[in-house]
Amino acid sequence: MCLPAGEDVASKMRATAPRTASLGFRGAGPLMELAALGRFGPALKPKLSVFVYYAGNDGENLEHEMTQPWLRAALLEGASFGGAEISPAQITKADGVIAALWQDDADGLTRYRARVWRNFLALSQTFAALGLHYPSAPKPQPEFAVIVARAREIAAGWGGEVLFVFLPRAERFRGGLNNDFVFDQSRTPFFRAVKAAGLPAIDLTREFETDADPLSFYAEDGHFSPKGAAYVADLIIDFADDRFNDAAGPEIAKAAEGGR
Repeated sequence: MCLPAGEDVASKMRATAPRTASLGFRGAGPLMELAALGRFGPALKPKLSVFVYYAGNDGENLEHEMTQPWLRAALLEGASFGGAEISPAQITKADGVIAALWQDDADGLTRYRARVWRNFLALSQTFAALGLHYPSAPKPQPEFAVIVARAREIAAGWGGEVLFVFLPRAERFRGGLNNDFVFDQSRTPFFRAVKAAGLPAIDLTREFETDADPLSFYAEDGHFSPKGAAYVADLIIDFADDRFNDAAGPEIAKAAEGGR
């Protein structure tokens, strides 16, 4: 989202790892991403599957996904995810959906820009400028730890490994007052679950903080900017290079990024 073709994370990774595949799509949360790994992973057999968790909405996405019985079954051992084959008719239908989503995204960005100016003129961004913008406290989600463990088990079925990436909200870097304690309410349980499963993780909070302008990694509405996408792609490639000593062409599948 917000990036032209070729500027997204997966496309940037393909410059080094040509067989990179992206299964991320709009509105997908951790459970849908797990299901995508379970369905397409056995066919692709990637060395590395990467889950990008966005603190802005992946908790809400998971909450909604847990209300769907057909999707909640992905948490069960021995779950059936269906085959990876897609018919020509399904591809044609998907093309139409994707085209509509791109148009919605363009229209949505226009509306977003208008809303930003409206809010600015209404002085409703004062708290954001001060760093007093606090997101809702996240609800406990023990299912996330199960998802992390299941992802590791599924990837191990073909000898693959899993990497989790934590993407903070852009609001964390806005304002003059320190508000880390608020945004860590979602960051802390994420890393607790990943650590408990014995899996590696990249914390983009710490990575972005090393830059003089952390907000430059984000587009206007919180998605990646071209700079952010390129930076994250390099981080993942560097991780794969260190882990597999195979930067010339690791079979990396970017299993999920929640549309990011």
